Amino acid sequence: MVSDGRKFSSSWSFDVWIMTIILGIIVFIVVPYAIWNGLQAIETINDKTITHVLLAGLIPIIFMIATLFAPIGYTVTESSMIINRLGTNIIVPIAKIDRIRRITNKEIKFPIRICGVGGFCGSYGKFYNHKFGVFQAYITNRKTLIFIEYNNCKKILISPEKPEEFLDAVDQAKKQLLNKA
Repeated sequence: MVSDGRKFSSSWSFDVWIMTIILGIIVFIVVPYAIWNGLQAIETINDKTITHVLLAGLIPIIFMIATLFAPIGYTVTESSMIINRLGTNIIVPIAKIDRIRRITNKEIKFPIRICGVGGFCGSYGKFYNHKFGVFQAYITNRKTLIFIEYNNCKKILISPEKPEEFLDAVDQAKKQLLNKA
């Protein structure tokens, strides 16, 4: 039932799994190993060495922070659509949704990443595409894309596991809001 909130998972596609595993190995195993070996080989530690170690040590921290912004699911309540993340959730009021529809990967093609992540735990952040313009993306699977326009100009791209059921839940919530008005 929509009033309690309907949850939709954000399952990872094969390429997101592969990219996350490869980058995870590099960032959390190779980089620390290289730092450790580099420190062992240095006879004298100076300011330059410390700076390099600190900068290299920032890489895993940046990746851990980026994980806070990755989508982990979506929830539709009677009044809002929520993009669930480990960090702060994104809330879109159902009443503000102007248009919501399913799109294909071909429609989105190769978006330009303005600021965000493209592969590690999904693709999320701000992107640009010639057809849609600037939009926010919170996707983990390009086979289940849903494009949302709200507040007359804001755009979000998401990828709930069951896109048709997600669209039905949003439609049902919108109808309930209209009936209350």
